[in-house]
This record gives sequence, structure tokens and C-alpha cells, in this order.
Amino acid sequence: MSKSSKLNGVFLAVVLSSFVAEAGDRLLFKNANINTATAESTMHGLSQLSGNIGEETTHFVVQFKQKISAQDKSWLEAKGTILRYIPNDAYLVKLNEESNLSQLQSNAGVQAVVPFIAPLKIDESFPPQNVFTQNQSMKMLVSVTQEGLLSTVADQLEGAEMLWKDGKYMVIEARLGSVQEFAKVDGIEWIQPYHEPQTMVLPLNENEDDAEETSGEVEVTDFVGSIDNLSGHESGTTIMNFESAWDRNLTGEGESVAMADTGLDSGDVNDIHSDFEGVIGGQVYGLFANSWKDPMGHGTHVAGSVMGSGASSHGQIKGGAYDASMLAQGMWSPLLQNLSVPPELKKLYRKAYEEGARIHTNSWGNGVVFGNYDNMAQMTDEYMWDTPDMLILFAAGNSGKDADEDGRVDPNSIGSPGTAKNVLTVGASENIMMEGGLQMTASEMKPGVWDAEPLASDRFSNNAEGLAVFSSRGPTDDSRLKPEVVAPGTNIVSLCSSIDGSSELWGRFNEDYCFSGGTSMSTPLVAGAAAVTRQYLRQVRGIENPSAALIKGILMNTATDMFPGQFGFRDVGQEILQPAPNNDEGYGRVDMANVVDDARYLTLIDEVDGVADGEEKSYSIQVGDAESVKVTLIYTDAPGSPSAAKSLVNDLDLSVSAGDRTLNGSDSVNNHEQVLVTGFAGETLTVTVKGASLPVTKSGAVPYSVIVTQVQ
Repeated sequence: MSKSSKLNGVFLAVVLSSFVAEAGDRLLFKNANINTATAESTMHGLSQLSGNIGEETTHFVVQFKQKISAQDKSWLEAKGTILRYIPNDAYLVKLNEESNLSQLQSNAGVQAVVPFIAPLKIDESFPPQNVFTQNQSMKMLVSVTQEGLLSTVADQLEGAEMLWKDGKYMVIEARLGSVQEFAKVDGIEWIQPYHEPQTMVLPLNENEDDAEETSGEVEVTDFVGSIDNLSGHESGTTIMNFESAWDRNLTGEGESVAMADTGLDSGDVNDIHSDFEGVIGGQVYGLFANSWKDPMGHGTHVAGSVMGSGASSHGQIKGGAYDASMLAQGMWSPLLQNLSVPPELKKLYRKAYEEGARIHTNSWGNGVVFGNYDNMAQMTDEYMWDTPDMLILFAAGNSGKDADEDGRVDPNSIGSPGTAKNVLTVGASENIMMEGGLQMTASEMKPGVWDAEPLASDRFSNNAEGLAVFSSRGPTDDSRLKPEVVAPGTNIVSLCSSIDGSSELWGRFNEDYCFSGGTSMSTPLVAGAAAVTRQYLRQVRGIENPSAALIKGILMNTATDMFPGQFGFRDVGQEILQPAPNNDEGYGRVDMANVVDDARYLTLIDEVDGVADGEEKSYSIQVGDAESVKVTLIYTDAPGSPSAAKSLVNDLDLSVSAGDRTLNGSDSVNNHEQVLVTGFAGETLTVTVKGASLPVTKSGAVPYSVIVTQVQ
């Protein structure tokens, strides 16, 4: 590459065309808001992105004056490799050897060319650097812009200990004071602290960093009664109306679910609990593990909620998709005595897909940093973008708190990868179990966390219309809605691991089953629902290979709104402030009676060819006698950049019209939109999907799904 295309200690930090931008034109990074008309930036107190910044780069952000066209993209591809979309109307590009900045500037449509410099690449969740912390050793997750650069970049990270590397990602251990220098290495896209993922079961007797200790030992009680005299609520499936699907022989048969967790029971398909006849095998990912067995117990409980057959309970305590098959991906490390999640998550997903799984459930995540679209969220979105028929689920987390003591759980407590756009993120509602397990009030469980009423006196499983007090809430940092759905996640009864010394979680139910709670428990129930939904689409609706977006969209569209929540309408402490969708319950609690109700659907569209930029596709739908109709648009989006302040890449718009009335979705933040129309009985609706802005496409288009249902 010629020196003219590098930042070599000169004043060329922002290259502007002669175009004078309108007020408000910006490049939106997490660490900088750059006005490309003036080169002014709010980045870390710097007023200008100019001057000697002492680094060389082949990576630049190229912004166009207008919405990016196919011609703009083709022209830029001749100059270098387009790596990532950056809002607004820009790409992160690695220039070819023969390209230089003057060639980029020569295009009259180019607004600005900004070097991708170190301050744009560093996650803000790193601790502050000072004389006391700069020598602190910490783990970091580093991503490079392209596969093939990893070794070259790694060789330049002086003083770093390489712990793991693969694909575009590496985990290193280094001094905190090294971060700024590492970020100057050309080819690095993002550096963030690496926090070991946590299981999303609500732990007992945990000391909170910002709360008092729990008062004494948290009490859990064994079940009192007989297996032949159960309430029917033990597994959590009753509240989700799974019986409506099971009565139609929609039990997950023919579907395969993968679970990445602490393992599954004995780790031997020839010697496994009788409830796990559908387990086809396992894979080992735990550091220094030689088996996918479950010495902890969490994964076994999760697996039972997905597809346990109930053989040991006369069929009474079983998973939502009890005839589905399961692949267990064991991630328990006997060395760490904890999860050891492979940082290159795409390998985890890919190995499951190769074994036939089309649903992948994960009851773990980052329990330290919340709301952030980071490397792990990006790589998960990237896999789903590349593999559109694989639905990946993540638990929202158990970090819900009422720090301001207003009687409501605070917003923005969801950890990555649950912050990814394309995954189905699951929060926890309450089960109904008045005996056994955890029966304390919230304030008794964790003083200092939920001390204000009505939360303080709430019990964990006494109201099916309530959300679990611990369930993490949205939105994300870039204002996207999360979670998308909720399901029962308190005092759920499922299988215990048979490995000696494994945890009894929230207490024994009997020799086969344990109580537990957390979004770890609600997520596998929704994974079972997803498997049954996929079976319904294939066997009843005739959609041979439904997209992940369609399955996810159906679960969202048909969910039951829990507004205003278990405490009703209140001046203080109302649980849910507005009807779904919202950042407490998402679109609501998953309801399988609605999912398999044929009469509810007016149309299902799985548009695999998609819509092009600026193109519109319309569908005519007869309303019949329905007074209200719910229309949901959902699509799997291209991965965003962890450096960007906005993760949405492609923007599809939904509109619904009849006669002279038109209702618009107009959501430019989420990759889903919903319109509720009323008063159109007997009319014909026109549902239109438009490619409003599509900078990253597949063969020139973005696939999508539309679900239209009657509201009963």
C-alpha cells in the first residue's frame, strides 16, 4: 500500500469532500459521535479528530452523502474489502494495496473518510486506567476484522499471554495499561473485557457486590406429597398451555434441539436417566473435560425442560417437546469448576447444526456488563445471518434489581449474547408452586435488592400473571426491545443429575427431580415451544424448512400480554407500565394454545427471496369477521459492529392499509415491527413490506417473515 493511504503521523485524520453536510449528519460510534461536516467529535473529550495520532492503518470508515446504493457498494468493493456497516450510511473498509485516500475522495458521492483509530475500538466497560490499575492483569476478548489476520495481529500484542484463538477471535491476558497500545494494531476491530459466562439459574446465598448479604441461609424445602398427587404446574408447561399442542400430537417429534450447558446427566447415552431416551449424544467443550456428563446439575435440569419424557413421573413432569431429540454440548470444566464457553461461538453453533439441530438453547451469558452489543452478540448474529434456519435462544439473565427503590425492577440488565438482535431472548415469569423449592419473599431472599413494595413481599411462584422479580429487563444500550418473550422460571421441577456431588439447585422434589429457578429455566421451556412450533409449521402448515425468523415471530405474535402485571394498576410499583411489546415482558408469555390454533392465522409468509433496497412487496389478506388483527414483521439482520452505537444494519418497514387508512410500523431500531389494526372486519387488508435501507444484503435482498393473526 502506498504511504498516501496510511495514517503516518500526519494531519490526515478525517478526509472530507467539498460537500457541505446538512445539520445532524453523523458517524455513530459507541465512543464517538463524529460530525462529518466539521470533523468535530465528542470522543473522549477530544474536540477534533485531527492531528498527529501516531498510528498507521489500512482500515477506514467511508461515509456516503446519501443512502448507500448498489452502485456505491460496487465502486467501494473495487477499492477494498467491505467489512461492516457503520451508521449512518458508511462502511468499515480495508483498502487494497493499490488504493489510496485520494481515490476514495474522488467520488462525488463520498461524504467523509475516517481512519479506524484506536479510541474507536475499545469497550467502555474496561476499568479506568490510572497508576493504581494500569498494571492490573485481566482477560480480554479481541476480535480482528477478517479471518486470516489473527496470527499477524496476535504477534504484535507485546506482553499478552495468549489463552485461546480461533477464527476472528482471541482471548488474551495482559496489563490493563496495554489496552490503548493494543487498539492501535491495524486489523483489530474490538477489544473488550472477557468475563466468564455464568449459568442463568438464580443462585442461593450469593453475596451481591452492591447489596447486603442474604439474611442467614436461604431456605429451600423438599416437596411434601406423592408423585401421584401433583398440581400439574410442576414443570411450568401448564401455564404455557402445552396441552393444546400435545393433544394434536405436536410433541416435538422429528425435531432436534441442541443445548450448550454444564452437561447432561451421566454423559453416556447407554446409561442415562430414563427420561432422556431422546438424547442422541453429546460433544465436549469443557476445559480439560473428557466427557459431556453433568457434575453440576444445571444442564440436566435445562434438558429436562426441553425434552424430558416424564418416564419417572408417569408422564406428569415432562418437557415441552418431550418427543424431540437432543444433542448435549457439555461446557463444564473440572479445572475451573465452572463453565468454559468457547469464545468462538460460531463453532459451537455449527457443530450442532451439522448434527441436525435447528434449535439451540443457551441458559448462560454475561452477568457483569449489561445492554452491550459486543463481540459475542456480533458473532451470534453473524452465524444466524449465515444460517437462517437455525434459531438460537439465550436467557435474559437474573440481574433484575430495584436500585432506586421505586417498587419496579430497573431497566437495562440483559447481558450478552442475549443482547444479540437475531436470537430469541427469554425472560422469566412466575410459575405456580406453593410448596417446595424457594418460598421466601423477595426481600427475605436478598435484602437491599428488592426492599420496596410491592416487590418486597412478593413470593417467587404465587402468581402466574407476574414476572419473576429477578428477571433481567431491557432495553439494550441502543434502545432495542429485550427480552422478546417470557415463560415460567420460578420453582420449576425438572431432572436432577445423577452424578455424585451434583447440585440440588433449589432443593429436591424427589430422587429424580429438583426445583430450580431463573431465566435458565424459562429459556429451555421456550426452546421446547420453538421445537413444537417448528413441527407445527412443517407438518400442519406445510412449510418444509421454516426460517428461524418465522418461528421466533410466531412465538412473539401469539404470546399472551401480561400487562399490567401481578400487582395490577398502581400509582407506585406497577409491574408493567404499558401493553406489550415492552421491555419487561417483550411481546408476552409464550402461549402454545395460540401457536397451534389454526383459525387464528390469516396468513403466514416466509419470504426467503426477500425484498431489495427500495422495493415493496404487498399481500392482500381477507379479514373476515375479526375485529382486531395483529401483523408482525420479523427478519434476521446482518451482524452489526461492536464499535457502532447502533447495531441494526438493515431496516425493513411494515405498513397495513385498508381503504384510505394506513398504519405504519416504522421501527428503525429493532429487526421486528408489529401493527395492531381494529375496525377492519369484512375488509381486505394490504400488508406491505418495504426495503427502507439495506446496506448489507444476500444476493441483493433481505429475507423476512410476516405473521398475521386474529386477536381473540
